[in-house]
Amino acid sequence: MQLVDPKGRRSVVRQSRCREPRIAPGPTATVRPVTPAEFFAALPSRFDPSAAAGVSAVIQFELSGDGGGTWHAIIADGRCSVGDGAHSDPTLVVMASAENWMRVVQGQLDPQFAFVTGRLKVRGDMGLALRLRALFL
Repeated sequence: MQLVDPKGRRSVVRQSRCREPRIAPGPTATVRPVTPAEFFAALPSRFDPSAAAGVSAVIQFELSGDGGGTWHAIIADGRCSVGDGAHSDPTLVVMASAENWMRVVQGQLDPQFAFVTGRLKVRGDMGLALRLRALFL
């Protein structure tokens, strides 16, 4: 593309491709899980009780593809426990491919960008979804 500046000079401007925004890993991301199962096994240790003040919820994670599965985290009384499989009454359901979920938790894919582009979907309490990073990531 060519632009003309106010003095009549032409300059060539290269258009860049849109890239996925990357986020810097947080202080708890020094040991990165390799699989979703490892991530969910370590989830209680990543939990920040101070960010969970007043939260009583069940968050279900449904990951598709290789390494995928279903897990749920129960948050109550400033504590977090994780179980395998679906919960009967989740407050929030987070859905993604296992690959995209691992990219999010490893800081390679911004969760908001993943949501906007449909790589990460949520159903239920959107306010709780917005607190996920503070709670775990």
